[in-house]
Formats: sequence, structure tokens, C-alpha cells
Amino acid sequence: GLFSNMYLLHTLSDLPCTLIPNLCRCFIAVNAFRCAFPNRYNGNIVLHDSPLSSIFLTRCLATCSEVSWLYLMGHIIAQYSPSPLIAVLGGWSLPLLCCMAQCFVWSSLLLQTDALMLLEEGTWAIMFILNTAFNFTLYLAGITSPLVITSLVFGALYLPWQLLFHLPYILSLEDTPLTRAKVNICNVIVGFKRAVFYRKQSRSLKDWGGVVGIVWMFGYWWVESAWIAAIGWVLAAENRV
Repeated sequence: GLFSNMYLLHTLSDLPCTLIPNLCRCFIAVNAFRCAFPNRYNGNIVLHDSPLSSIFLTRCLATCSEVSWLYLMGHIIAQYSPSPLIAVLGGWSLPLLCCMAQCFVWSSLLLQTDALMLLEEGTWAIMFILNTAFNFTLYLAGITSPLVITSLVFGALYLPWQLLFHLPYILSLEDTPLTRAKVNICNVIVGFKRAVFYRKQSRSLKDWGGVVGIVWMFGYWWVESAWIAAIGWVLAAENRV
């Protein structure tokens, strides 16, 4: 994963240093880092017991890469849509929902609960239901860009997996219920220190989320990087960057 992401970054080296290529580079660079220093938020599981495996550091980087990703999804809809309404709705709803998902995941980390992870992943499902719907309207309007087709294929593969496997897996996790008493500054400070400093080194498949966790890492850190690189290539070829 590290080497494939580094290669994809190299393929973007000739693109201009403008917003869209830089967002592509951001996403792929963060995935390269996550392949080198993988971790899992649930239980603070790490492969390497190194400060670079910090859950806090990874989450900071992932926040940047995920907002970049959903901005790119919205940008594609806005660029190809013949309808100004769809362009505005698609262009802004996806990155705004992504920001909401970041609030959920950060709250989950700082409050030390998996309950808000469910809300985060549920928001991701909503984002890609919308993304698939928006791109389907483009396809019906005769827009057959490979980026539109790729978004439809991704939705057809991701949404059943997310709804039938990933979300039920999160629901099955043993977790202490989040109560109002736990939502206080002292608990947030403890959660912050835990995210920064606590690491549990493990090679156990169960600790890494089992098959669901492995599929998630492979799809996110490897496959999606190729998709994001393709966005850079296609938009550059069409002079849309």
C-alpha cells in the first residue's frame, strides 16, 4: 500500500499546483502514511509502537484527507451537472456532511465511545447514497464521464457493504453507553491524552476488526487512492483543474 500510493503520487507530479490536484495529492499522501503506520481507533490498536502511530496524529491527517475527498466528489458533480440546482446541492452537501462526520468521529475519540462512531459511519452511508443519486442523475442526462461511472460503481459496491456488514459490525461492538455525565471537560482531556499517547500494539486479526476491518483498510487505503488519482488525471486532461 505504501509503495502503490507513492507511485500514484508520482503520477500526479506533472499536474499543476492548484486546488484539485493538491486535494488529490493530500488524500493519497495520507493513505501512504496510514499504510506505513496503520492503526485502528477502536482500542487504539497499532501495528508499530511508534509516536507516528498516534491515533490523534492519524485522525488529524484523516480529517484533511476525508474533507478533500468529499470536496472532490462534490466538485465532480458541480463540474458535470447541466442543472445549477444539482451543481449547488451536490457541490456543497457532500463536503458539509463530511464535516459533520468529522465532528462525530472526533467526539467519539475524545469521549472514548464507539456510539458516535456509528453516527459517523451512518453519515458516510448518507453521503454516498447522495453521491450515487447525484451521479445517477448525471448519467441519465447523458453524462458518461469515467468519473461519473466510477462513482456509480463505487456506490454499487460500497453501500451494500456499509449497510449490511460495516454498520452491523459497529453495532455489535461492546461499548459502555455514552451518558450525559461523561460529557465533560475532564473526560475530554483524558480522551485527548489517550488518543495522543496510548497505543496497543497487536497483530491479532480480531483487534484489527476481523475480515470487515481488513476489507475496510484495503478498500480505503489502496483502492480509493487509485480512484482519487484518476480524478486528477481525468480533470487535468479535460482542463478542469
